[in-house]
Amino acid sequence: MGEGLNMGATAFDLVIQNGRLIDPAAGIDGYRDIAFRDGKVAAVAPKLAPGDAPIVDARDKLVTPGLVDAHVHVFEGVSHYGIPPDPTCLAHGATTVLDAGSAGADTFHGFRKYVIETSETRILAMLNISSMGMLSEEIGELDDIKWANIPKALATIEANRDLILGVKVRLTRGLNCSEASGIRPLYLAREAADAAGLPLMIHPQDSWADSLDQVLAVLREGDIMTHMYHGMRHGILDENGRIHSAVLAARDSSR
Repeated sequence: MGEGLNMGATAFDLVIQNGRLIDPAAGIDGYRDIAFRDGKVAAVAPKLAPGDAPIVDARDKLVTPGLVDAHVHVFEGVSHYGIPPDPTCLAHGATTVLDAGSAGADTFHGFRKYVIETSETRILAMLNISSMGMLSEEIGELDDIKWANIPKALATIEANRDLILGVKVRLTRGLNCSEASGIRPLYLAREAADAAGLPLMIHPQDSWADSLDQVLAVLREGDIMTHMYHGMRHGILDENGRIHSAVLAARDSSR
């Protein structure tokens, strides 16, 4: 938001008063008034004269710039995990969210047209390496390896560079990845991400990999490992509840 001057009775559209403003980018943690004009922050100061502008009293509340949620599933009505973005995300302060692979190459156009472009929430996405995306709890998106289609993924990424930030692969055995597919989707997703010049997001828990080390060996700087804080196989903790040495080594090597 940034620190501003007391602009007196200058016309504002809205003024938030008496809240504790936390804005890490601007180095602010303190009580400030925030004024808006034309949908943008017009002034930030310890005290602002609102003039005729409507006032929101944020006493005993935190005021922050819009929050970012880096892992959601908001393909409502299509993905079995899909939730409505605006009443769930925007209404709770998350103005920008990253959908973590709800849609693949065959379904991303619909995701864009019917969800992303009609929502007030700013939605970015990781593209599922499975062209079907996440459609059903009964049929895993990688039960058949044919769904891990690199050419389709790359074509979809090129057509949607403004929204797609990376490639997603889920590897959990039985849940979304068959024994026949095994660990192959991991390498196909890596190939697609590299060809597109984008990072990879991996959901490794209880996969067909021999060990977590096999998964970590595929990661590069800027990649993301998600769903790892659990007691299942291929989380970041060993059988003694300590962080795997390979996880620490992967972290240190990417610094």
